[in-house]
Amino acid sequence: MLKIRSLFKSTAIYGAGDLFNKVVGFLLIPLYTSYLTPQEYGVYNMLFLYSALAGIVVLLGTNVAFFRFFVNFGETERKKVFSSILFFITITSAIFLLATYILRDPLASLLLGDSSLSHLIILMSLATVAGAYLTILLVVDMAKKNAKAFIIYNGIKMLTNIALNVVFVIYLSLGVAGTMYAFLLSNLLTSLVVIPRRRSYLSFEFSWEKIGKILSYGLPIVPTLLAIFVFNMSDKLLIKLFLGLEDVGIYSLGYKLGSLVFLVVNAFQYAWTPFMYEAGTSEKAKEMYSRISRIYLSLGLLGALVLNLFTSEAFHLFVGEEYLRAEWIVLPISLAFILDGMAMIFQVGIYLKDRTKYMPLIALSAGITNILLNIILIPTTGLAGAVCATVASYFVYMIVSLVVSNRFLYVRYPWGRFALYFIGFAIIYTGKFILQPAGIWNIAWKGALILFFIIYIIRLDPPAGLLPTLEKKGIL
Repeated sequence: MLKIRSLFKSTAIYGAGDLFNKVVGFLLIPLYTSYLTPQEYGVYNMLFLYSALAGIVVLLGTNVAFFRFFVNFGETERKKVFSSILFFITITSAIFLLATYILRDPLASLLLGDSSLSHLIILMSLATVAGAYLTILLVVDMAKKNAKAFIIYNGIKMLTNIALNVVFVIYLSLGVAGTMYAFLLSNLLTSLVVIPRRRSYLSFEFSWEKIGKILSYGLPIVPTLLAIFVFNMSDKLLIKLFLGLEDVGIYSLGYKLGSLVFLVVNAFQYAWTPFMYEAGTSEKAKEMYSRISRIYLSLGLLGALVLNLFTSEAFHLFVGEEYLRAEWIVLPISLAFILDGMAMIFQVGIYLKDRTKYMPLIALSAGITNILLNIILIPTTGLAGAVCATVASYFVYMIVSLVVSNRFLYVRYPWGRFALYFIGFAIIYTGKFILQPAGIWNIAWKGALILFFIIYIIRLDPPAGLLPTLEKKGIL
């Protein structure tokens, strides 16, 4: 129980920091929807799509392998691991930037539909490389469970990004290029803040042997990351192909707001990785994993409920009128992200038993599902088809992860309890439409619905000792 509390304490710290970063980051939505057209916002999102793929190519799984070769070693070995990874990504970054410069025009034509926008490809490539270095600088705090430092540095990055967006997009009117300058400089400036904290690890003590071991663990993860990229991002590419950049912008906004639930998933993921490697494969650990899955799902659905009860208010307060038709996308996308988090828990056997070679096949199954459904559904049903394909692909990803992982480390999960969580969520969410009082009473009613769900979860799966205490006090 103490380990579970430690995990969720770390999750809470990461979540609080992530919440701050997301709230601050979402201040950019009114800016972008006011100063960028839906088509320009589509260009912006295609560039970040490109950056996500480029980041995988530059890092080649070293950021994931970092935990495996850092957590269980002393400071001397940790220094070699850190230096070796920095040396390696310097090589991959140089190759990547050279290739990008040579291919900038065809890349701009393919992704943005206009070769004259090749300067945006160059800017985003530079920002991606800066982001790769920052990732390695920050992952040290994750590995050492220094959650507070990690979120502080991410907060600095986010605040710097917003300030620079105001300068470049509003005052200098640079449009999409301004967002790229802001992204690049925020990565560089945050790195300058973090580097002094990494002085003890910075040296020329890199080791080809260490690089070989890191790559032997990290490279098999790369196809997985690429497959995940496909099923996460192919919808935007196919929307661009079938519907155009304006619809990419609309879909991306709904997707971004739905990803607020990723606050729970992301915060949990930061805490989960080192926790999982420490907990191990014992029977007690397997019981913990089952218990953790219940806690995670209840918290994820609570987050989704809060988000979707107040989606209308958020859209009318912060989003430009041209983007209002993205509102309905938020609910299914938020549920898809919850499935993504469940998949992460279900993969425990794959990572603890060093069976990462199966991860590409798992992600590929979801990617193929995503692509096929998008090709079939988008031409006939538009954005609704893309949303359905996204939810279906995350579901496939979760189920296949479970089936494969349980071959190597069997964990019994409470499927009946999971079903009751979703049923309760669906029933309570429909209350949003059953009663629609005006003004402050609408807010009060939605607050009551959230309270109903919390009570429902506690009744269904109370934390140890909590339910008797609440009943004794007459609260329940």
